[in-house]
Amino acid sequence: MIRLVLADTNPVVRDGLAHVLAGDPEIVVGEALQHHGLLDDAVRRHAPDVVVLSADSRTVDACDACERLRRTHPRVRAVVALSSPRQAALMSALSAGAKGVVLKDATPAVLRSAVRTVASGWSFVDPRLTSKLIDAALRGHRRAGIGGLTSQELRVVERLLLGLTDEEIAQNIGVQESTVRSYVRSARKKLGARTRVEAGTIARREGLV
Repeated sequence: MIRLVLADTNPVVRDGLAHVLAGDPEIVVGEALQHHGLLDDAVRRHAPDVVVLSADSRTVDACDACERLRRTHPRVRAVVALSSPRQAALMSALSAGAKGVVLKDATPAVLRSAVRTVASGWSFVDPRLTSKLIDAALRGHRRAGIGGLTSQELRVVERLLLGLTDEEIAQNIGVQESTVRSYVRSARKKLGARTRVEAGTIARREGLV
């Protein structure tokens, strides 16, 4: 029996995923909002083997939740369901610690296979995303980051695009404000950007976030 928690801020998406997975008699589904406190409560309550995190177009919340799970519940394995087949979204999810990545419109067979594979201790990537994973490997992308940016720099740049201040970013990702400023300077230099706004713009144009 595989114990599973579904996490998404959209109840319609959550119900849809639950309906698909509940068709497998070996999967027991629990649900939670993708808010860190509520998700933590659900993980403690259901003691899942796998958590499915549903990502929106920005993937920020799902990747943050994935990293929190890795720190606080290392036994639990995460599958991230992406709304977009972007290479950057795939690599961000893997960098955050996801053991499985699928697209939200995956067939029931693919979604159930992802959950079963990850619960068994293996990794799973939606077949439609494997070419992007191969492309990333061939280009020498490091697991820590894309396009020369580290995973932490990518997280900061994503939040620059949301209009967050350095103080808000620091609180959001759990580091010092001075550390955020250092990440911003480094990201600007690597991207050839003169301002923080331009850094976010370049990163979005290049498909990094």
